[in-house]
This record gives sequence, C-alpha cells and structure tokens, in this order.
Amino acid sequence: MFCHPKSLFVTIAVAVLTISVSLLGSGHANAQNSCTTTGYTYDAACEGNSANAGSAVTASSTVVTAANATANLVMNRVSSFRASGSAPGSNRAGKGTINLLGFGSGAAAGESSNERVGIWLNGNYTRVVGSLTGAEFDSMLYSGMLGIDFRPTKNSLIGIGFGYEQSDTDTEFNRGTIDSTGYTFTPYLSLGVDDNISIDAVAGYSRMDYDLERLDPLTSSKITGGTDSNRYFGSVNLVVDYDVSNFLLGFRVGTSYISEEQDAYAESDGTSEVAQKVTVGSGNVGLRLGYDGGSAQPYIGGTYSYDYDDSGGTYDGRNTFGVNAGLSVTLTDGVFFNLEAGGTMNDDVRTASGSGTVRFGVNF
Repeated sequence: MFCHPKSLFVTIAVAVLTISVSLLGSGHANAQNSCTTTGYTYDAACEGNSANAGSAVTASSTVVTAANATANLVMNRVSSFRASGSAPGSNRAGKGTINLLGFGSGAAAGESSNERVGIWLNGNYTRVVGSLTGAEFDSMLYSGMLGIDFRPTKNSLIGIGFGYEQSDTDTEFNRGTIDSTGYTFTPYLSLGVDDNISIDAVAGYSRMDYDLERLDPLTSSKITGGTDSNRYFGSVNLVVDYDVSNFLLGFRVGTSYISEEQDAYAESDGTSEVAQKVTVGSGNVGLRLGYDGGSAQPYIGGTYSYDYDDSGGTYDGRNTFGVNAGLSVTLTDGVFFNLEAGGTMNDDVRTASGSGTVRFGVNF
C-alpha cells in the first residue's frame, strides 16, 4: 500500500527535525587541555593551532555560516512572495558553501492578498561544529532581521532588511573563545519572468566586532584580543516553481559570493595578528517538494553547493549537502508565519538551524 501524501510529509519532516534538534543541542562542548608543561619548552601536544588566535583558524567556516543565516532570513521573505510557492532550502552551510539565496519559507502564504507593502520579522538560531583535527570548534549563532518591501508589479518585489547577529564560539584547539556582534544592511529584489519563474537577488553589508580569548599552551595564562571587520555578500538565482495537483514543486540554480576583511590587531601578550581576508564563492542548486494543504503548507527540500573560490582559514571542504523541512501557515489575509529546521554537512563541518518568520501586509 502507498502512504497518503500527508503521512509521507509528516514522516520525512519529523526525521529531519529530529536530526536537526539532536545537533542543535543545548551548549558548547567542553574544551580539554591537551598541553602539559615540560620544563620551559612545549611538548608535542602543544603543536598545531594551540598558539594561534581562533579567528585565524575558524574564519572560513564561521564567517560563511553567519552570512548564510543572515541572507536566508531575507530570502525567507522573497520566497514567500512567489505566487505559487517558491522552493525552500536549508542553506546554513558550515564551511565554504554559501547558499545565500536559498528557497526560504517555501510557501506563498499571505501573498494572495492585495497589499502591495509587506513588513516582516524573523529570527534564526544556528549551531555549527567543526571537527577537523587540531582546529575543532563549536559555535552558536543568533540572528534576527526586520524588513519592509514593495510590490511595483504583480510578479516583482523590491525591499530592504536590517539585521543584528551575535555568535559565541568555543575553540577547543587553543582553549579559547570568539564572541562576535554585528549589524547588517541588505537590499533585495525578485523579478518575475512569469508566474512560475523569477530571478531573485540579494546583496548585503555587515559591520562586525570580534572579541577573542585563548590560553597560553604552556602557562595557561589568558591571552585576549579584538578586531573589527567588513563583510560583503551577494547572490543571484533563477527560481522555477509549479503547483501540480496540490503538490508544490521547485527548483533553483545560482551563484553566491562572500568577502570579509578582518583588521590586524595585537593580542594582550604582544603577539601581532595580521589582517586577513576570507572569500568564498559557490555554485548552488536545490530541489523542493511541498504539499498544498490550504492554509497549512508543509515542505521538504535538499541542496547541493560547490565552492569554486575558497580562501581564508583552515577548513577547505568544497562540497556541501543540505536538507530541511518546514511548515508555512496562513493566519488571515495578508498574514502568515513559517517555522523551519534543517542542516548541512561537508567533510569536517556540520550545521543545524531553526528559524521563524512572520509577515504582515499593509494597506496605504
């Protein structure tokens, strides 16, 4: 016997949510002191990254994860605009793959109304775990965004978002931490080719502040430092979606790019850390399958990304796979909310995330 479509969606969605929640966890892993004092010299356990600042090792993963989370908050709004339900995507890549223009919330809930102006608010929590030997880290990212947009035509949308992010990272390799805060400005647009095809784009700028700590591998004395950075990101995607007998089918293909320049700084022990630049460019594809249950629309999705440009930090995995599941619900005409969970994986980095979005239509 074949399962009813609703039962199939519930089974798959529960599986994705369970996997994501297990990785989200409740806190950081405890870092262990692998170094011992041997007279006045370091022993073999102190080699590797134990004497390096955390940002120099983890940047290629943590920067990309943060940019993904911020961009996806914007694209949740863009995808909800698409008339027949744009495809969702789990695009919080850990290292490298930067799926900035994912498929967002995956439903057109609220977009059948006549309001030409929309105000939206959303938030995201992402955990990213790096397991590369000698460069292990465990990071928690919290981000939120408020935006407003305008529909100049039936199939087009233009808007702007303002966001805030905060991350807490444990760097086991040097028994340290990285704390960051920052603000983001991001314009976006969706140009409808027809009712089923659109070209979606997002660009953004973030100003970040980093505070770092680590322990000297020999004396265990605390070493502190801090730096600022400028982050730029952008992405363009072609999105195709169809509504076939209550099933919402979606596909997208595109490219994305991120660049972050971190200033040089001196640590409290006098160690000079040079300026560094992290850049990641990727090609992205994704598929999505949803079920139109009327006011409630569940969906599942999958993504693949390949990094054609990757520099900065230690992690260098170029192939990233992602899965996600979510539910969008229309509350009233012009008002909807969305909940989503997902995860990504490559050679040495795993991520899990959860997000929520609410949107209101406005008449003037």
